[in-house]
Amino acid sequence: MSFRASPRGAYRISFNEITEISTEKQFYPDIPESRGIDAAAEVRVSEGSYTSGIDANLVQGGSIEGLLLDSSGKPLSKTVVVATDPMGELVSRETTTSDEGKFWIGGLSSGRYFITARPNTASALHYPGVKNIKEAQSIHVLSGKSAGIGTLTYQQSVIPAAVTFTDEDGTKDDVFVVPSTAGVEYVVGGKVVAAGSYPGTGTVTVSARAKTDYVLSAGATASWSATFKATPFVVTPAAVVFTDKDGTKDDVYVVPSTAGVEYLVGGKVVAAGAYPGAGTVTVTARATTDYVLATGATASWSGTFKATPFVV
Repeated sequence: MSFRASPRGAYRISFNEITEISTEKQFYPDIPESRGIDAAAEVRVSEGSYTSGIDANLVQGGSIEGLLLDSSGKPLSKTVVVATDPMGELVSRETTTSDEGKFWIGGLSSGRYFITARPNTASALHYPGVKNIKEAQSIHVLSGKSAGIGTLTYQQSVIPAAVTFTDEDGTKDDVFVVPSTAGVEYVVGGKVVAAGSYPGTGTVTVSARAKTDYVLSAGATASWSATFKATPFVVTPAAVVFTDKDGTKDDVYVVPSTAGVEYLVGGKVVAAGAYPGAGTVTVTARATTDYVLATGATASWSGTFKATPFVV
């Protein structure tokens, strides 16, 4: 390649400044764009003369592609998207989104780039979907490779808080808790449920979906499931104790306290404690809700108190 320049002087030469071309922009001699024009060699020409041998070996550049959506999740067309180096000084490429909201920026040399969408009707949006430039993240691009950034959207990205399940032995304390997350609604059985604690039984599946103007973050967990056991606590009732002394004043039976067990005398539930003994007393035990008596456990006790007085 040769150049004829007027007036005479020193020039720095660049190749390929067209975004739509996939080869890298570079400076003579074979200086990548990311190093800046100051790294290029000067080419000196005399007035009216030709300087030849100013050649370039153009290489396939890297590219960035993605999809731009508005706040309602629809493609944002005819919108300028710009790629710049971290300093915003050495490399700048821009393109316009298609009718489907797609964009492609090519001819990039290896390095890191910030991506910014600049629509006419909204504020600028920076990758990965933030409006504050300080929160923007850069994309690493390699020559000859395509870096897909997926979807760049004006919908606010959210991560649903996790649903928690508590499955105790028995069923009384089995619950699942639906959290509260801005921009997210939780669904059980096809119906939206409010944040709160719910009884757990059988298999429960809770899914999360984004509300209008929000989108779930890429890779965020959006479904939780658990199967609650129906097996109750297994308990062994403590034994009832009978004390029958000569005479009747100190004759008692003692009903113990056992979690998950209630004791009955004459068909009525009695509290734990000591009771006067007289005649024949039968105490039975039965399991309360969420409990079951252990197989083979004793569940009935009986004692007959003597009425014989002291011998004197």
